[in-house]
Amino acid sequence: MQKIKAHKQAFRRALRILYWVGLMILYLCAASRPGVWLRDAFLYRQTDGALQAGINTEFMR
Repeated sequence: MQKIKAHKQAFRRALRILYWVGLMILYLCAASRPGVWLRDAFLYRQTDGALQAGINTEFMR
């Protein structure tokens, strides 16, 4: 009975690790799409809603 319990715990731990590794892979695939980092880093929204290219310095004020 002890062996079965130990195997169940090991199996659950392995599933949990696989789950988190899968989530990390999904995140990295989504985040590494072309333009995602550039858009987030270099585009900022004007007061009229248009996107302006350049470095956002509003947070420095």
